[in-house]
Amino acid sequence: MKKTFFLVLALLVPLATFASVKQLSPATKIWLERQQSQSQQIDDTTTEAFVSFSSPDALDKLERKGAKVNAVFDGFCTVSIPANAVGEASDIHGVNMIDISHRVHLLTDSVSSSTHARMVNEGVNLPQSYTGKGVVLGVVDTGIDFNHRAFLDSNLKNRIARVYMPHDNTGKPVEGLPGSEYAGDDILNLKYDAKETHGTHTTGIAGGSIVNAYRGMAPDAELVLCALGDALTEVNVVNGVQYIAQYAASVGKPCVINLSLGNHDGPHDGNGFMSRAFDEIAQRYRNVIIVLAAGNEGYAPLYMRKTISGSQTLATILSDSEAEADAWSNNTKPFGVKILLYNSNNPAIVYTTDCLKADTTFNLNTNDYFAQAVRSGKLSVSFGKNDVTGHTRIYLTSDMRMKSPYKIGLEYQADEEIDLRVWECSQASSFQSYGMKGFTDGSDKCSISDMATGHYTISVGSCVNRNFHTTCYGDKVRDTYAAIGTISSFSSYGVDVNGVSHPYIVAPGQAVISSVNSYLSEPSLCAMKEFDASGRMCYWGVSSGTSMASPCVAGIVALWQEANPHLTIEQVKSIMAASADKSKNAVGIRFGNGRIDAYQGILQALSAGVDDIGLATHDIQMVANGDVYAFVSSTDSPIRISAYAMNGVEVASSAGVGIVNLNIGHLGRGVYIVNAMGVKGSQVFKILKK
Repeated sequence: MKKTFFLVLALLVPLATFASVKQLSPATKIWLERQQSQSQQIDDTTTEAFVSFSSPDALDKLERKGAKVNAVFDGFCTVSIPANAVGEASDIHGVNMIDISHRVHLLTDSVSSSTHARMVNEGVNLPQSYTGKGVVLGVVDTGIDFNHRAFLDSNLKNRIARVYMPHDNTGKPVEGLPGSEYAGDDILNLKYDAKETHGTHTTGIAGGSIVNAYRGMAPDAELVLCALGDALTEVNVVNGVQYIAQYAASVGKPCVINLSLGNHDGPHDGNGFMSRAFDEIAQRYRNVIIVLAAGNEGYAPLYMRKTISGSQTLATILSDSEAEADAWSNNTKPFGVKILLYNSNNPAIVYTTDCLKADTTFNLNTNDYFAQAVRSGKLSVSFGKNDVTGHTRIYLTSDMRMKSPYKIGLEYQADEEIDLRVWECSQASSFQSYGMKGFTDGSDKCSISDMATGHYTISVGSCVNRNFHTTCYGDKVRDTYAAIGTISSFSSYGVDVNGVSHPYIVAPGQAVISSVNSYLSEPSLCAMKEFDASGRMCYWGVSSGTSMASPCVAGIVALWQEANPHLTIEQVKSIMAASADKSKNAVGIRFGNGRIDAYQGILQALSAGVDDIGLATHDIQMVANGDVYAFVSSTDSPIRISAYAMNGVEVASSAGVGIVNLNIGHLGRGVYIVNAMGVKGSQVFKILKK
């Protein structure tokens, strides 16, 4: 029998009141309460946060409260702030919102061949080979083995130019950002950043050196790594991306950054702090391309959507009471939520709270009505809004452990009509109806990561490229029964709140073989092992996820950037969409624009921006006079000129000393690639026959 009860102090207890509680995000209010509940006084331990502000003066006032302002964006910034200063900082005039950083989730060979990256590496019918030289390849991750054989060049010199650790203060300080940076021999002494292997694997896919049968997409790219260690927070990720972009700008090189990380809390409309930061970085540094994993919840019932008002509510039951539910409206109208108690033995809702609507946070006290059902823990509900759109939000988090046969339910209500979307963010729970009339099952139809919904980034899904592998001991292991070329079952997808479909592109992410952290024990799925120069055994292992697909795309973008260092994010996305494999089994929303094709893409990258061709300023200069192009050596040395059509076929050539003319009058209209080989090496030009 269902019983309704009203809120009493013993059941729902408001959090400690802060003067500017509206300037704290829902998660921050809950975080502060839990800090206080653990002790009478919050200590001065430094934490990371996003701060939205409307006045630059607010930043000075924040620093007077003990905060350190780090990366600054349009209307918000990342800060390091003492925990006991967060409440007072929210009182500062001009501070619109403080959002304590959440943790992000990790989203965890033949890949080079199947994407045709190896053809690009080998320069098949191209002006030259492309291996990522002259391109900064950034990775933000954790579990990086800095001395792995996969990160050494053919002379066994480490290819990692810089390591940035936002949580570490033992190295060289970084101007404008927290943490330390390392270079040269200092990198070798780091060994690794966490007892994890994720970052070693993703970096190896994107830019690992050629070691026997295995290689990364861009084996000669300049590696710059942000090692998060155990501090996998949103703010640290943003600071890492900012660091890599700044470094690339300082050395004058194009840059691509891989993020095999994800989160589901947020509005999924590009207005979350992370999406906005990535968009601004991509626009501020026009040659920085940011690539993100779509997510690994393509099969999970973690999403609900319904128009609610009055008696039309959205009700569901959490499959596990250790959960996070993030609910967003499509406007500024308020809405509320009831907490339900579900008995699965005699399927029914046996208790329900009053509808919570207040702009504060409540804790469910387990000593009263729910005591019969709860072993331990608490459930917190907090209300807020987006600092840009004003869209209303209810954030719920629970670490409760329920007694059998009880589960927690939720029922969202609104007086005025709203289009409500809810995501389960914990990766531990899901939304279920359990056959209850009027209750909603979750779906996977918008399982895309919130941080991948920006306007100037690329979201990547996973397809199957391998369904078995051979171990280093000769044993054949089946990794999946899925057919080659199909979409991975775990690959997240969906249409975001702005109506944009994700992923943008897909790449191999199933059973990918790459380097693993060899300071740890030998992996259970070891595919290869080899001694490095010091006698340490290095391992390569198998892993699956959009975490593996994303660095595949990032490495391929590095190849395109070597061919055309001036590519913008708009051009890269256009090339990616136009050149992707769209065969009949690579269509539908889960495939985005299709499977990435490195070779077809580089043909287009070579011609992108052809109208902006200018004179070279290096060893060989090109001077145009109608259909005749003169190539002039600054050292009066031998030159050989070869012109190629966009299909890679040589269509004209010439050779000489000092000055060599190339006549293209007999060629048809179009773009041609010219390779000019001199004593100092080759230079590539693009010419347009009109």
